[in-house]
Formats: sequence, structure tokens, C-alpha cells
Amino acid sequence: MDRHNMDKHNVELSLDGFRYFYRVLPNPESNLDPIVLLGGIFQSIDTWTKYAQYLNQFAPVILVDPPGSGDSDLLPAHYGADFLAASLLKVLVTERVPRANVVASSYSTPIAYRFGQLYPDKMSRMVLVGTMKETPPDQVENCKTALTFLQTQQMKEFTKIVINHLICQNPQVSINRRSLVARILRFTLLKLSIECRNKYQQNILRWMNHPPLDLTDTPDVSALIFTGRHDSFTKPEYCREMAQSFSDGVYTTVQNADHLVHIQQFQTTMELTMNFFMGLSLESVANCTPIEYFNQPMKSMKPVKSMKPMLSELAA
Repeated sequence: MDRHNMDKHNVELSLDGFRYFYRVLPNPESNLDPIVLLGGIFQSIDTWTKYAQYLNQFAPVILVDPPGSGDSDLLPAHYGADFLAASLLKVLVTERVPRANVVASSYSTPIAYRFGQLYPDKMSRMVLVGTMKETPPDQVENCKTALTFLQTQQMKEFTKIVINHLICQNPQVSINRRSLVARILRFTLLKLSIECRNKYQQNILRWMNHPPLDLTDTPDVSALIFTGRHDSFTKPEYCREMAQSFSDGVYTTVQNADHLVHIQQFQTTMELTMNFFMGLSLESVANCTPIEYFNQPMKSMKPVKSMKPMLSELAA
């Protein structure tokens, strides 16, 4: 990776007149390809700091707020995944990155998927956390209701439907940090600025009306796809369907978690991601359902007990 722009401030780019931002965390000692982080609909560069710092121990990290996200310009809903994939390409070209590992969560997974289809030579491996090929009819109706509340500034009602949508509501299911995550999400949504509300309106419309992803032409890369075992939004069966379509797909779910698995099971999420990128054993990661490999024989990976000893070695 070229080191001309490696401080931690946000770098501004523009595509078709829409400003957007990215941030680079260097790791000159790493031989791994840089890891690109793309967040969910309510996330931004700043909300991914904890995750970026973890991953940065192993590789350079590039956090991206494509148009429509974070502090980037509002992006009208008719701009789809192709445009957003092109915005990611411009980041890699600007940073002179030949290939990158890409991590995408929820809202941004179609961007990563389309990026892999359009620019397979620019992607090393891909991790999709909470994804599906299309928004099913029942979810479309929920999105329409949420959108109505947002458009009419009924923020309490909007917040309630989003929380019920993203967090498992079954009291008999054990979810790590469920109450805390709900409080954080409620506080965040009730404090949204008018600018953010307008962005979310367009983003909800963008994916609500997005055509199904073409699973007959999956990106020619190795892909790990997972979510929380109790995800009621991008349900496990939707994620498994995606993984099964890849020529080299891997699938699992994380115990005691739902769609917000990265918050509820941070360590497991990070270990799955880094073990996959480093070619290490996924079976060694705790709190997962059995790992499934599709369309390739099970890979012979070096088993490790945990990423924690590796972190200690790096810090030494």
C-alpha cells in the first residue's frame, strides 16, 4: 500500500459530484492485503473504530463512508450498488491498493457483493455479516412502515419498529447484551439530525427497491458469510443461501446473537473475520454453530486455539 496518505484523518473524494470519505489505519509490518470496512445503515467510520483497531493489529485497515453514509453527501435512492461499488474502487485506486479484503455488514453487503462481481481482480477475500439476496415481502412492508414514520418525523415510532426489526424479541432466546444494545440503538435513533434522517430515507428506499442479487454469477472470490443464530432480519437461511451460491463459500452462525452480532459477540466476530483472512482454522473460534463449506472440499487450515495469544505475541 502506498504510504502517501496514512494519517488518521478522513480523506475526501468525490464521484459524480457526491462527496464521500474514507480513513486509513496503516500497518507497515503486515503482509496481508488491506482490510476495507463497510458498515450498516446506522453506522459510520467513527462507529467502527473499535473494530478497526482490532483488525489493524493484523493488517492495514481502510474505513469507508460511501455516498449516503456518515458525513458523506446524501445519495438519492436511484443510485444503486454499481455506483457505490465504483466509489469503493476509487478509494483503492487513490490509495494505490492492488487488492483488498472486504468486510461488509448488513446495508453495505450488496455494495461488497457487486464490487466483487464488477472488480474481482481488486478483491482478495470477502466477509459478509448479515446479508440476503433480496428483501422479502414481509420485510418490505416493515420498511415501508418505518419509512412512513421517518418521513413524518414520528421518531419514537420509527425507533420502536427499527429495534423490533433488528433485535430478537423472543424473551426465551438468550441474546448477549440485548438490553444494552437496544438502549444504545434507541438513544442513537432518537438523536438523529435532520440531515441523517434524510439520508436514511434514501438508503431505506435504495435497498427496499433493489433488484435481487444475481446468485448465478457470484464474485469469483472466497467468501465467509455469517450472522447471529437468532437474526430475524437477515435470517440464517438467507445467509446460508448466499454462501451456498459461491464457488468457495463458508457459512456459520454465532450463538446468543441476532442481526447485531458484531456488538453482541465482538470477539467471535473479529476472530471469525481474521481467521478467515489469515487462512486459519474457523473451527477453533468459540460460540459458532458448525462451519459449513460449499463447493470446495474442507480446507486444511492450521488450527489455533484463539486469536488472543496471537494478540499477546503482537503486543510483545
